[in-house]
Amino acid sequence: MLKAVVFDDNLAVVEGMKHIINWSEYGIKLVGTAHDGKSALSLFYSLKPDIILTDIEMPGITGLQLIEEVMKTVPSTVCVVFSGHREFDYVKQALKLGVTDFLEKPLTIAMIEDTLCKVKTRINSREATDVQSIEGLNIADHKDFIKYKSAARNTAVPLFVQEDAIIQAIQGRDKLKLNQVLDQYTSWFEKEEIDRDEMEGELLKLVYRGTDVVENTWGLDRLSTMKRDFPHIEIRQIKTKSEMVNWIRNRLNSLIDLMPNLPLNRKHTAVEKACTYIAEHYDRDITLHEVADIVGLNPNYLSLLFKEEMGTTYIKYLTELRMEKAKLMLQDGHRVMKVGEKVGYCTYRHFSHLFKKYVGVSPGQFKKSLGS
Repeated sequence: MLKAVVFDDNLAVVEGMKHIINWSEYGIKLVGTAHDGKSALSLFYSLKPDIILTDIEMPGITGLQLIEEVMKTVPSTVCVVFSGHREFDYVKQALKLGVTDFLEKPLTIAMIEDTLCKVKTRINSREATDVQSIEGLNIADHKDFIKYKSAARNTAVPLFVQEDAIIQAIQGRDKLKLNQVLDQYTSWFEKEEIDRDEMEGELLKLVYRGTDVVENTWGLDRLSTMKRDFPHIEIRQIKTKSEMVNWIRNRLNSLIDLMPNLPLNRKHTAVEKACTYIAEHYDRDITLHEVADIVGLNPNYLSLLFKEEMGTTYIKYLTELRMEKAKLMLQDGHRVMKVGEKVGYCTYRHFSHLFKKYVGVSPGQFKKSLGS
């Protein structure tokens, strides 16, 4: 059973989550609570929970400072934060730290239960991926399997186990996060006896994958030359473990150095996915909650992220899309009374009101001005 902890300086919130939520229904056991940052951090060190739910603002140490320390120590911990402030600065910091979800207070039972359901699903999915990774290693016997699982649970884990975290750091141009993961790897690397050919292959594969990410995200086709002409002999000449770690560190950081002054040509993946879904389903009643479920984020979290990425709110984006579609339909000769329905509005009155607000004239007047 998964272990969870709740941290909040509001006693009512903690007691409510402790006694009202049916944790066992989600295969989770609530093993501890704390009301200030220092106590929370101490509890984390002693219990090493799988899941942390924490308020952002706590005395002593803030929730974000706590999570930063947690991610340095056990990066696999799933963290959910909540706050009474609808401030995107909080969301950006939380995203950078690797927070799974961001809930806006006041909290409701439904919000917490929905989050626990998503968290359990994500953990199960991650465990399934870990099993596939283990199978892919062709581990010869039970002893090596235990050795691998033990390493995967430690604070310093094999580089190829942390591959996703490293790729995310490269994609986000986050050198701090990249080097934190590599520091953890260094500790593990120094202690374990690693087959040289296996590690060389893993390191080269990671550099190639990182290069692919930079190419795909930033449209840097010229990097394919860098990847094709990659000097394998360079890694062959490395003699010590520390030199090998420094080599991979320099290579990955150089990928990040290529990106800062170049325009990003894609949105946050969740926002990109949301826009695609909206474009495909604008002709019916789609809510922010529905879209949030599709992209796997809390509605409040998606709302803030969407505004930051798109420069407008979800509802304004949807409305503008529908109005532009409506204008095209009217230009193509569609009946005025049917256009509102075709772009997702239940009543013509509502559609007409929004159309006039957006275009400046009613749908009928707009069509008449076209001479159709």
